[in-house]
Amino acid sequence: MMKLKPSEYNFIYDDLGKDQIVMYNSFTGALAVVKELQYAQFTNYLETGEEIKDKEFLDNLLKCGYLVPEDIDERFLVKERMMHGRYNHSRMSLTIAPTMACNFRCVYCFEQGHYGERLMDEETQKNLMDFVKKHIAGVKSLYVTWFGGEPLIGMPVIEELSRQLIELCEEKEITYSAGIVMPYTPFDRHIERVV
Repeated sequence: MMKLKPSEYNFIYDDLGKDQIVMYNSFTGALAVVKELQYAQFTNYLETGEEIKDKEFLDNLLKCGYLVPEDIDERFLVKERMMHGRYNHSRMSLTIAPTMACNFRCVYCFEQGHYGERLMDEETQKNLMDFVKKHIAGVKSLYVTWFGGEPLIGMPVIEELSRQLIELCEEKEITYSAGIVMPYTPFDRHIERVV
């Protein structure tokens, strides 16, 4: 078996109880719930180098990026992905804030004081759609990250812009996908939910 190392981008939550450990890899986006017995094989491999006997589990660890070949430079791969995204004109990525309002009142947040319910106005929405239409030629995929204060306060804007963007993408035969960045809370830890 080739020499493997844990990914630098693993996040492991082993305090959930109920014989389940959550493994998340922020580079691949993989999210898995594993049993304690499987997790013990994973940690035992990292500590002692003892081979993981469950071949299907090992294959999944590799496929999802929790284990990577020892000679892989993951930071280089992140830079490469970033540069590819920057100069790849077949993909358009947008970060849209339907509102900067937030109802969480997190003490650390730069949004401090933005507690209203003001949403992106119709003129800004129109300008955004005009921008997308102007730059959509040659694009094969569109990815939208909904951001804000608390973006779900702006749900009417998200719904309307999503409808228009999806309609445009269907018309132009472009793949559409979106995610939403939620504020950090002690209850859910910062995660990106893919829509």
